Amino acid sequence: MHSAQVGGAFAALRRGDIDVLVSWLPIDEPDLTVGPVLFAEQRVLAVATDHQLVARASVSLEMISDFQHPNSDTGPGYWFDAYIPRLTRRGRQIERGPVVRDAGSNSPRARRPRADHASRRAWQRHTSEPLPC
Repeated sequence: MHSAQVGGAFAALRRGDIDVLVSWLPIDEPDLTVGPVLFAEQRVLAVATDHQLVARASVSLEMISDFQHPNSDTGPGYWFDAYIPRLTRRGRQIERGPVVRDAGSNSPRARRPRADHASRRAWQRHTSEPLPC
């Protein structure tokens, strides 16, 4: 088993370099077949321990739209939009800022006044108090 870079995972599958790819959904690639869901995880918000949102018991997209979020230029655009939508349900824009190329380089970026993206449960180890989104 090997890990694949986000931006090259589908290409490696298409070239035959790998036989199976365990990936986040959604996958909207006409030439690829999506198999069964292996697991599902809740999202958490990763912020610095002294960030103003830490005191909240829960956080809505409306609330986190007050903060800049990281951007990505790897992988399909619809992937990133599924995790960090461009707009809240009420139509407020969610500002995107610095570009991150993989999840590992994103976690340490949680600092004031920016908020890290609504992340996966696997990121809990990077914050002392994960908040349900």
